[in-house]
Amino acid sequence: MVLTFFFILFSFTYSAIGTVVKEKDKREILNKVYTLKIPFIENKGQIKGESVKYYAKTLGGTVFVTKDGKLVYSLPKFETKEKVKGWVIKESLVGTSISNVKGEEEAVTKVSYFKGKDPSKWKRGISTYNLVSLGEVYKKIELKLKAYGKNVEKLFYVKAGANPESIKIKIEGAKSLRVNENGELEVETGLGVVKFTKPVAYQEINGKRVEVAAAYTLLSNPQYVYGFKVGSYDKKETLIIDPLLASTFIGGSSDDYGYSIALDGGGNVYITGYTYSSDYPKTPGAYDESHNGERDVFVSRLNSSLSSLLASTFIGGSSDDYGYSIALDGGGNVYITGYTYSSDYPKTPGAYDESHNGERDVFVSKLNSSLSSLLASTFIGGSSYDSGYSIALDRDGNVYITGSTEFSDYPTTSYAYDKSHNGHYDVFVSKLNSSLSSLLASTFIGGSSDDYGYSIALDGGGNVYITGYTYSSDYPPTPGAYDESHNGERDVFVSRLNSSLSSLLASTFIGGSSWDCGYSIALDGGGNVYVTGYTYSSDYPPTPGAYDESHNGGGDVFVSKLNSSLSSLLASTFIGGSSDDDYGYSIALDGGGNVYVTGYTYSSDYPPTPGAYDESHNGHYDIFVSKFDSDLSAAAPLPDIKANGSDGPITLDQSDTITIIVALDNKGRTDNADWWLAADTPFGLFFFTFDGWTDAWVPGYQGPLFYLNSFEVLNMPVSGLPAGTYTLYFGVDTLMDGNVTWDSVYYDTVVVNITE
Repeated sequence: MVLTFFFILFSFTYSAIGTVVKEKDKREILNKVYTLKIPFIENKGQIKGESVKYYAKTLGGTVFVTKDGKLVYSLPKFETKEKVKGWVIKESLVGTSISNVKGEEEAVTKVSYFKGKDPSKWKRGISTYNLVSLGEVYKKIELKLKAYGKNVEKLFYVKAGANPESIKIKIEGAKSLRVNENGELEVETGLGVVKFTKPVAYQEINGKRVEVAAAYTLLSNPQYVYGFKVGSYDKKETLIIDPLLASTFIGGSSDDYGYSIALDGGGNVYITGYTYSSDYPKTPGAYDESHNGERDVFVSRLNSSLSSLLASTFIGGSSDDYGYSIALDGGGNVYITGYTYSSDYPKTPGAYDESHNGERDVFVSKLNSSLSSLLASTFIGGSSYDSGYSIALDRDGNVYITGSTEFSDYPTTSYAYDKSHNGHYDVFVSKLNSSLSSLLASTFIGGSSDDYGYSIALDGGGNVYITGYTYSSDYPPTPGAYDESHNGERDVFVSRLNSSLSSLLASTFIGGSSWDCGYSIALDGGGNVYVTGYTYSSDYPPTPGAYDESHNGGGDVFVSKLNSSLSSLLASTFIGGSSDDDYGYSIALDGGGNVYVTGYTYSSDYPPTPGAYDESHNGHYDIFVSKFDSDLSAAAPLPDIKANGSDGPITLDQSDTITIIVALDNKGRTDNADWWLAADTPFGLFFFTFDGWTDAWVPGYQGPLFYLNSFEVLNMPVSGLPAGTYTLYFGVDTLMDGNVTWDSVYYDTVVVNITE
């Protein structure tokens, strides 16, 4: 089997992707999620075994680089009741000796390990590197390594006069080795087949990249050794040979697609999507351990570090089944929606609808947190094509779904806002009780052409907001809406209904003269509505003072903010580059109202910010993550700290007071106790506490951590502190467990020297 990974890094949900997006485009998006760069961490004793010099924790497992230049790939483990399964393969270069392994291009990331209660064993401020160089591994041939979300890249630099056929690489831990019909190197392991991509070779000549034909060659003596054969090239210029270890995280021998993600209170990660793979990993005791048809829905649960597969199940029937959105209730039960072509998709006795209705039906299914039991499952649909794309739960556990339906007999309820089907495809919004036994409310909303609902959100009062896009000039706006007129080919819509779906409280178009698509919606604490998607309209409406008021070319991402009544466009911005393809697919807000958007871009000039994790476009489609302040006026920088107004280093004596200035982009208080400020000193770790009244340094303190406003000034007398150098770390405890451990993220540091 070939393992296929999902790179779970942020809440990147495809519940917004519909049938209008081509399958190859979905595949491209998913593949590009894997390409985030992962730095190599220097081993300062935190990894047992003196031979390890650097390592990188990719989502495809950990790769270790030893002092003598060996590459050790620890493929991901998953747990069963009998044992923990895993596998290790090693690569070493044949006929050479390596002793000059070193990190290059030091990354901004620093890593600290505060494990155990003994401070002498803590590791702080460990450097990380974007590259690891093995130096000259053969005469005039250098080797460098890069790590990404799911793979590891070897870069051989074959200089003028060198022979590329000198490169010979031995693989240990292989059961077999072969080159497949696509030119990929396949390594059979105890977990299945691990692939190395077909090698790429090229030269940089006069500022242009010149491709060179390249292929793997297998050498029988010694066993499991491979090399490279290349076509003609300019022997006076350096040749780069670039194979990738295309490892995986979770999947089977065929295609697997992840579409939605959710986290429970303990940080466990739930994902859903669909799989063609009969060997997609399932766990003993799962609800359904057998693949049922060509495409099955899967639901998988992983621990917070993504190192263990805690539970995994199929769910489906004998035809095609697609999972698109997932949500969890307060008890940890798992709800999914999507659509199914299977008349035998599993339903439960007493469900709202136990019968499949047409070509394809929406399904809603509820499993327990261990994925061992199907608690409830129902069909909902009419006699033609119905698709569920997004799901949300209210505080009472009622279930809301939205999507699109083609026919007039999709079920509506007596007091629905609109009981009549309006055109070819209509948006639907449906509400079921938590046991999925009763359809509490259901309505159409749409016009005479095609309308698609892609994302749903609920406010504190139970009102329902949806977004998507419409071709219908008569899609229903409400009087006083921001925009009551359809603008072009297809427009974004945002609509608000009451909790019983009996009244359209507000509804507006937003768009320009070309194609505009809304894919994700989020609400802030004040009820303001944020949407993202993409637009091909140069006249899509920005607002004065927005981050970017000009359309950049082709398809741009848009981010727009409306008030809760949808009567006013409070803020709206473009963001993108000069390519045709910049698409926003998911949006989220933090406690301070900052706005995060993710999607993908083909534009090498998509705007990064100075000091960003990766300021360079990596090729073809790249994933982007962009952060704005709440009024969309600027791409917001990260929070930072200053000591006595300086970025440091500063020098103080015993008579001074140190003033720590903590600046956030928030507009108000962040009511969660997960921020911390710590000092790494020769005398131990000191934590700064702030409760609104007193400021203090406490040696070895681990909580409670302090609250922050958007701007804090924390004062502390230096008197009594030992002389020495203090590195102050400001960050956030990402698991909010009161411990500053490996799960912490550092935002900024400043150095303070204290004299006698």
